[in-house]
Amino acid sequence: MTRTSAGLALLLAIILVPLTRVQAQPPAAAGEEPRTRLEALQETTGAVVLKEFRRIARIRSSGGFGSVEVTAVELTDVATGRMQTGLAIEVAETGTLQNSSRSFVDLEEIEPLLLGLDYVARVTAADTRLGSFEASYTTGGHFSVSSFGDPGKRVTAAVRSGQTNPATVALSRKDLAKLRAAITSAREVLGEAGQP
Repeated sequence: MTRTSAGLALLLAIILVPLTRVQAQPPAAAGEEPRTRLEALQETTGAVVLKEFRRIARIRSSGGFGSVEVTAVELTDVATGRMQTGLAIEVAETGTLQNSSRSFVDLEEIEPLLLGLDYVARVTAADTRLGSFEASYTTGGHFSVSSFGDPGKRVTAAVRSGQTNPATVALSRKDLAKLRAAITSAREVLGEAGQP
C-alpha cells in the first residue's frame, strides 16, 4: 500500500466510522426530564441498577433494509427495590450507514402503543377525505410507527427510533403484524415476571 492510499484509507476510516456506530436513545439533556420511567431508572447514579431482559423477537424488513428487535426489560435499583418494566425496541438500518437506535416503552405505554399500531396498520386512503395520508403513533421514548398511502397505491409502513439521530426501517403490513405479536408476547412475559 502506498503512502497516499494509506492516508486516504485512514481519512475514510475517520469519516465513516462515526457514521456506522450504533446509537442508543440519548439521555435527556441537562435540565430535561427523562422521557420514560425506564430511562430515569437506568440513568440513576450512585446505585447498582440490575437490568434483566429477554429478547422476544427480531423482525427483519421484508424489503431487506433493516430490522426491529423487541426486548422485555425489567430494571431494579438494588438498594431501594424500586423497579420499572417495559420494552426496549431497537430499530436497525442496514446498508451504507447501518444506523441503529433504541427506544424505551414503559409498561403503561404498551397498550396505547398496540392500539396505535392497530390503527396505523389498517388505515387506507379510502378512510380519509383527502386521499393521501400519513398516520403515525409515537411513544414518550420516541419510538414511532407510521403508514403512508395514496389513492390506488399500496400502503407503506415504517418504524423509527430516536430523535437526535433516528433509525428508520420500512416495513410491510405483514411485518407490522409480526411486530404487534412480538410486543404482545413481551407484555405477557412482563406480566408473568410480575407474578409472585
